[in-house]
Amino acid sequence: MCELFCNSGRQDLYSVQCSLRRKSMKVRFSVISFVPPGTSIAVVGSLPELGSWKVSECPSMSPSSPPKSMEPSFWSADIAVDDLSVPFEYKFVRKTNPSANWEWEGYGSHDNRKWDGKEMLSTPASEQDVKVFDGVFLLPPTHFMESQGMSEYSHTTRFYNSVKERNDMHYNRVSDNLWVGSCPRSRRHIEKLRDELKVTCLLNFQTHEDAKNNFPDPEHFPEWDKRTPQVIYDLFKEYSLAYVWIPTTDMSTQDRANMLPQAAFILGALIQNGHAVYVHCNAGVGRSVAAACGFLCYCLNHPVRLVHHMMCSSRPVAYFDEAALRAGRSDFQVKYGDVYRRLHEDGQKRNCFLSAGG
Repeated sequence: MCELFCNSGRQDLYSVQCSLRRKSMKVRFSVISFVPPGTSIAVVGSLPELGSWKVSECPSMSPSSPPKSMEPSFWSADIAVDDLSVPFEYKFVRKTNPSANWEWEGYGSHDNRKWDGKEMLSTPASEQDVKVFDGVFLLPPTHFMESQGMSEYSHTTRFYNSVKERNDMHYNRVSDNLWVGSCPRSRRHIEKLRDELKVTCLLNFQTHEDAKNNFPDPEHFPEWDKRTPQVIYDLFKEYSLAYVWIPTTDMSTQDRANMLPQAAFILGALIQNGHAVYVHCNAGVGRSVAAACGFLCYCLNHPVRLVHHMMCSSRPVAYFDEAALRAGRSDFQVKYGDVYRRLHEDGQKRNCFLSAGG
């Protein structure tokens, strides 16, 4: 999915400003939901283009990949809206099979999602704030409003427990040389990373305690006191894999913001050096996602809204921490600004060279 967006991110502010003067434009509605295979999701709202609140006439949405049990899926629809300066309201609806009734998100009209039209009239302050790509206005991906509510903790825990119970390693490819996923839990997983995914380096954001609880070789190291960082380094070295460890506290926006400048810089350097990198924490939901987003924003200079879509469409379970991403950017530029610009220019030259070479 990343490749579909990469060229779209290269827009100047003038072209974006011109597009914002058009009242008629396609709008991308996106939602993430835990649903079983066979589910349908649609967007319904007050506009005629959204069915005028009639589910029988509302537009359906498509998943980025087929839904699977015990993990969320990403759904989107590009809808041509006649006049985006007019406020409207909308919601997402779903049904688990063709004969089922539509389930509406939320609890009633008081929590309808709202478009006030003002966002279309505002000019982006910088390239990082651009929200229009190839003539499509990207609304931020959101989660289906569940009856029990949704938080980072519940979202992460629900997925993490499922992966841990199955002793699984769950991952998604974000770009050619970048994978984001959960931690390897066995030597079999390490072999899969090296031999099947062709990974050459792992970038780990677990704390030491996390690593003890989710050790990559529990069979040969059953004693907790022997599950040391050095053992992990040696284990990956045994498989000829490079390894970088940046311990970061889980579910903390501040700690993610502090980690992001260093993580993005290192990840950019690894990829520039030809590595295929597997970025992980425990579940591959928060810390590792933040690091990958930092690389896309800080090193490749992709706008925040675009990165949100790239990441969530590639890895629907991702928790997108926009506050951390924005907070870490100024620190990145203070520390690595000149290097960042050179990396960006080199990346553009490399892309042009690869395109010319076919």
